[in-house]
Amino acid sequence: MGWATKAVGWVIAASVWLAATPAPAADLQWSLFRSSDHGFASEFPGAPTLTLSGTPGKDKMVQYEFQLAADDDHAFEVAVLEFGAGYQAPAPTAENYDKLVQGYATGSGSIVRAQHATVIAGQAGVEAIGDDDKNDMHHLIDLLIADGRVYIVVSAGRKGHETSAEADRFRDSFALIGK
Repeated sequence: MGWATKAVGWVIAASVWLAATPAPAADLQWSLFRSSDHGFASEFPGAPTLTLSGTPGKDKMVQYEFQLAADDDHAFEVAVLEFGAGYQAPAPTAENYDKLVQGYATGSGSIVRAQHATVIAGQAGVEAIGDDDKNDMHHLIDLLIADGRVYIVVSAGRKGHETSAEADRFRDSFALIGK
């Protein structure tokens, strides 16, 4: 199994968790979350929780997932794939981005509706929309390979969420930062 398939599998598992554990809607407030250790900042509509897949310093790839189930209809996540000693992030090529998008779609049980190159946090990346009509979950997915990491920014919700102001706000708030 390739790195892209494993990484996307972890993100999908987290997405299922997100859908199963919503936060109370009354407690939601958009605020900036910073993870200097992982090189990003993003606004979340509440405090995200961190899930770790892999062992830093031991595994060739470790995935950090910053997740928030905002309510019954919305989930937000930034996943950061970091690579251990002797390993490196894949090159930011169209082929590698296609693998990431297809792996995400397969793992989420969704069908890619649209995919295009875009600028994310000032750098070339890829954006896609995935539809899981069976479960009425629609994903706005932004992928960026930068600074030796892979960033996966996902907003998911009921039909229409993938093009909503909330999905745009989450995507547009993502930024790369230094320590």
